[in-house]
Amino acid sequence: MDELTIVAEAFDEGGPSALEAADGRRRLEELMRPAVPEPRRRRWRPRLGVGLGLVAAATAAVLATASLGDGEGTPALSKERAAEQHVRARTFLLAAATRLESGTKPNPWTPPKPGRYWRQRTLRGQAWHVVSGGYVIYTEVRSDAWQPGTGQGRGHFAEKAEPVGPRTPEDVAAWRKAGSPTRWRAQADGDRLDLARDAAPPEPHRPVYILDPDTEPPSVPSRIATGADPAAFVAMARRDAGFVDGRANELMAGARYIGDKLAAPKSRAAVLRMLAGLSGIRSIGTVRDACGRTGIGLAAPWVERDDGSVVEYQLVLDPDTDNVLGDQMILKKPGKSGMRPGLRFDYTCTLTEGWTNETPTDLKTVTRRVPPYRVARTAGKCWSPGMDNRKKRETERHEAVTALPTVAARYHADLGGEPGEELLSVSVGPKGHAIALWADAADLAALRPWTTQPGWTVFPDPRSPRPVGVRVTMHTREPVAIARLPLPLAYVDLQPLPNGRILLVGARAQWRPGNPDRNAVICDADGRVEAVETIGDGVEHVYTTKSGRTWVGYFDEGVFGNYGWGGTGASEPIGAPGLVRFSEELRPEWRFPAYDTHPWGLICDCYALNVDGETAWACYYTGFPIVRVKDGVLSGWRNDDVRSVTALAVCGSRIALFGGHGADHDRLVVGELDADRFRVRAEYRLVLPDGRDLSDVVQVVGRGADLHVMTGRHWYRLGLDDIPLDPGKRRGRW
Repeated sequence: MDELTIVAEAFDEGGPSALEAADGRRRLEELMRPAVPEPRRRRWRPRLGVGLGLVAAATAAVLATASLGDGEGTPALSKERAAEQHVRARTFLLAAATRLESGTKPNPWTPPKPGRYWRQRTLRGQAWHVVSGGYVIYTEVRSDAWQPGTGQGRGHFAEKAEPVGPRTPEDVAAWRKAGSPTRWRAQADGDRLDLARDAAPPEPHRPVYILDPDTEPPSVPSRIATGADPAAFVAMARRDAGFVDGRANELMAGARYIGDKLAAPKSRAAVLRMLAGLSGIRSIGTVRDACGRTGIGLAAPWVERDDGSVVEYQLVLDPDTDNVLGDQMILKKPGKSGMRPGLRFDYTCTLTEGWTNETPTDLKTVTRRVPPYRVARTAGKCWSPGMDNRKKRETERHEAVTALPTVAARYHADLGGEPGEELLSVSVGPKGHAIALWADAADLAALRPWTTQPGWTVFPDPRSPRPVGVRVTMHTREPVAIARLPLPLAYVDLQPLPNGRILLVGARAQWRPGNPDRNAVICDADGRVEAVETIGDGVEHVYTTKSGRTWVGYFDEGVFGNYGWGGTGASEPIGAPGLVRFSEELRPEWRFPAYDTHPWGLICDCYALNVDGETAWACYYTGFPIVRVKDGVLSGWRNDDVRSVTALAVCGSRIALFGGHGADHDRLVVGELDADRFRVRAEYRLVLPDGRDLSDVVQVVGRGADLHVMTGRHWYRLGLDDIPLDPGKRRGRW
């Protein structure tokens, strides 16, 4: 059965619609471009946090993003063919999500009523090129992991190494021609090792658990609790997308989560929908995994590894249950690996997984394993081949960013504050004035409440446990007190409204039948409440206009649903579109269009928002395109170069993008919009007027052509006119 048959069964249609095909063609160039999704480093906000990771099969394959042509011996896909496969993949993933939620196909998910153990058996393998023989041998490990169903007591874990040797007919013939040796000098991923037929293989690339160096595997109750919350599950899938680069990274991370059978179907369906929104993911029809089982294959765009080889990451799904059978890396171009194109050189198969009341025998207790650490000295630097290559790339990126030319923000004003007060929140209104919210230090905990659930899952509470007295001030250069009022909200953002009124918005909102939290409050200049409304959970950005309208951008929990939103029988999240404009009465009057009506993709998380006049500009995950909403009309531009943007400034066709992950947290990129994409002209590092680095708690707000930099109680500004398009031509104060 192929994926088109599956889609036809789910939707009673024979394949992609004309609209989907047209959308695919609009994405032709985007499909084959490299992309590097990154974990975020952004201003603090009240997301759901989880103390431990999920059980999954991680990979240590070292990949680097590249723009690829034809592979040696493997023809590259035409853009038309890639577009067709992308539309089929998206349709299949959405259909699988629908099936998973509706239960129209068998699904072995079990509610949180565990047996004695949750047991998982896997097979992991890797290909090694025999240096002198010209053929390939494999190391394989079978793992058997038992986790206590109650979370109490010890788990058990065992590994069995299969005999090392060739696996394919071609390699068996070459091995026999070489005299059937049982010892080899082999290489893979740049390492050369001596291998013996019956010796244990080197440290496997894929441990059974994703382990923090200082933690044990997550317990079964913790996995069940996290897997019951779709927004938390999606957030963790995105957080873990960091082992490799490019769309292979995101597909690999998603595979680990849709394959977690302890998670609720609605949570796994949410991850499937997230994957459906990724550009470049392709359906490649029926494929076989390393265990010979037939499934539906999803593939990521080709990427280049450190040794120059080009690979394709494939995820294999069971056509009968939509469960993950396994994943594999297929070689498309050999580079320096010495292996032939089409080879499956790295793979994992899930053999069995589920509850059992049996007792494990002849197994050792699960303990944390530390990979071997071998030190090599090159050019005066000490580096370990076993060290995380991602950390190495981050170090190199830090050095590159540190070497960038700097541009300094201009001091504008101090925000002041009364003795004993703490700054709770600060933003910038439509006229460029700052607006700040203050509270006594003793009340901060009530305005930022948390609840810790079993399994160390931490939830921000949507409302303050008691009304707290706060003070609002408006700032041009000198602060002007506006109002004092009791505040029942938590994690508050605020904005000015016409006629001296104030809008206060809580980031979180609980859904209840007929009575959801009303997390938006409008007060007059004396602090009297004029209106209260519900604008939804997961509020990331709030910006008002001079006419009194309000633009709201949502983070992923507001988009996919949390705190009761989006569940069975519940209302769809108000933030499901990712970006919503509200009227003066706080009624939704414009929503970001559905992803299949435009080429810029689904908003999973509105990273950056700028409201200039009545026009909104946004840069969002996934893909980080730059979009404009003017008079209700959506326009957009591709952004191939700058990821994880947290703020943007705009003037005509000129754009400045600020922020990024890790070393790029203070990066500032300036460029121009052409007919269809953002073109980078210069890259800088943003610093304070005296040249000091920005603090870790900096907040940068984009309003029109200005970036407002808030660090502590100090307010700095930087306009687009202060940033030259040519780094060699300084303009403004540097």
